Amino acid sequence: MNREEFYHLLRASSSIIEDERARHGIDTVRSPARILVLGSQSILGSMHEEYLPEETTYSTEIDLAVMPTREDVLSFDNPAEEFADLIDASIGEDTAFQDAFDVYAQGVEEHTAVLPDGWQSRLIEVHATEHQIRSVVLCLDPYDLCAAKLARLAPNDRSYISSLIDSGDISVNILANRLNEVRDPRMSDGIRVQAKDFLDAFDTKTINASAKIAPELVKAAFRSRLDAATPDATSKQASTTENKNKASRPRHSL
Repeated sequence: MNREEFYHLLRASSSIIEDERARHGIDTVRSPARILVLGSQSILGSMHEEYLPEETTYSTEIDLAVMPTREDVLSFDNPAEEFADLIDASIGEDTAFQDAFDVYAQGVEEHTAVLPDGWQSRLIEVHATEHQIRSVVLCLDPYDLCAAKLARLAPNDRSYISSLIDSGDISVNILANRLNEVRDPRMSDGIRVQAKDFLDAFDTKTINASAKIAPELVKAAFRSRLDAATPDATSKQASTTENKNKASRPRHSL
């Protein structure tokens, strides 16, 4: 899923939800709906897909939950469930929308994901009005998103997390700390142990990689000392400095 498809799904879902709320007498301008993006594509709220690993944007589905406002609670019997059903029926899997655009939304509720304590305070707001989205759109913090995936640890979740760690977008230590903040009873002790072992494997891999690289670093340092004694050492050092100073492209957006 690319960013345009991401925004397209958000526009469509927002329009559907706000029209339904308006039919129930809610002033959707003064009190817009709050749409929460869960699942893999929530990462697009904080990072640009151009710089993300391919594994993170494979999905053609976006999981959306409406976080009911006071007006929603007063106007609907079960707003979260009703909005989820409405999304599924309108732009969900096997609908005309999916047939036309090859992407779709799945309506869920915010308690669907197993998340760390305090996740609400770390939500990232998408600048919705710039993309004609009528609702407030919120995405998970990347570490909360990965912690939720650790709570499931399905093969695709492992691949997703691994790609973000390997690319340097996610720190193993910070993610391990965030995992400790998951106190949802739905995360069993067995899964927690597996999740910790999964993260520990990255530390082991890093140590092993360092052990292999160390002898090469020693040789490189020795060659440097030899080069320093040669007449063209200055030009070599200048070339090295120039390479180091090349600016890297930013990975984060929004």
